[in-house]
Amino acid sequence: MLTLLSHSGTHVDAPFHYGPESEGAPAATIDELPLEWFFGDGVVLDLRHKQPGDFIEIADLQAALDAIDYELKPLDIVLLHTATEKKLGSPEYFEQPGMGHASTLWLVEQGIKVIGIDAFGFDRGFAAMKADFERTGDGSYIWPAHFAGITRSYCQIEKLANLEQIGRAHGFRVAAFPVKIKRASAGFPASSRSSRTDRGLQAGRLVSRPCVVIRASSRHVCLDRRLLSRWRSQAARAPCRYCL
Repeated sequence: MLTLLSHSGTHVDAPFHYGPESEGAPAATIDELPLEWFFGDGVVLDLRHKQPGDFIEIADLQAALDAIDYELKPLDIVLLHTATEKKLGSPEYFEQPGMGHASTLWLVEQGIKVIGIDAFGFDRGFAAMKADFERTGDGSYIWPAHFAGITRSYCQIEKLANLEQIGRAHGFRVAAFPVKIKRASAGFPASSRSSRTDRGLQAGRLVSRPCVVIRASSRHVCLDRRLLSRWRSQAARAPCRYCL
């Protein structure tokens, strides 16, 4: 028997995580989601200029898209690059920018169903949310991006890592199929098998630490921060045993 939290390490949050209902119907658990949400064209939005405590606004997303001359299409998988994961292992890891209610809905309204971020959470850090609530008494400062999922169904991937290693802002594929845990509000991105000649990114299934995997041409590179140096010499000839 394996006992663990489904929200540990890199994981996909299901609509059920945000509330019991989404779009006026029972919210889907992680085992009820369509597979086509989790394999598609990826786009990395560079948001590294955003500071801890900042909201990632609609204007930030639009500017990031303009900078790479890219127009979103339905079922693109959007990856938010904040570089927060570089602080992993320090208290500052929990100080991050995050999405807001309006910016999350803006992406979902473009047909986006999966949004990933290289930070501890999808919303701003705990301290920033708490401070704004205490200052204003306005409960909408608490988990606004999460609660957007009550209005429109979507999934978020938290605790990604090393998005800069993809090497391009778009023109790659993402596979992030979550483990189907019955009636769960989240699941770990499981490994998926694909042609070595495909170009893509795979969110790994490590439980205790964030991991993303890039497949580019015939290369397979594990980009987990703690494993990269160990496997660098073998990356060109063998898949990472931790990720596949």
